[in-house]
This record gives sequence, structure tokens and C-alpha cells, in this order.
Amino acid sequence: MTRASAETVDIEVSGANYNLWAMVEGPEGCAENHSELLPSVDELAGPDGPIEGVWLAFNATASRVALVPP
Repeated sequence: MTRASAETVDIEVSGANYNLWAMVEGPEGCAENHSELLPSVDELAGPDGPIEGVWLAFNATASRVALVPP
């Protein structure tokens, strides 16, 4: 997900809104305290130069469904 996209996404958790990019980027000083986990931000090659963004992975539980061909 590009930074530009992530900056437009707000997530509600327990009645409070959090910006997705702010959560990915982390608070100031985070890089110094958790250098083994960072950087969480990656640069992708864009047509006009690098595009800042992140890779997202989601872990969810779902029930198995039957595959039905179209």
C-alpha cells in the first residue's frame, strides 16, 4: 500500500480513530528503540521515482468454503 493511500485510511478501534500510516510509521523515536524491527517502510520503483509504501499481511480465521467454478 502506498503512503498516499495509507494516509487516507482511518481505522476505528474501541471508539477511537487511528490513521493507518501513523500506526505503520510509528511514533517519533520508535526507530531508535526498535531498530531490529525497522524499517517498516519500503520504497517501490514508480514511473516518476521511488514511491514510499508498506507491505501488509493480514491473519484471519475463516471457515472453509466449496470452490464453485464460474
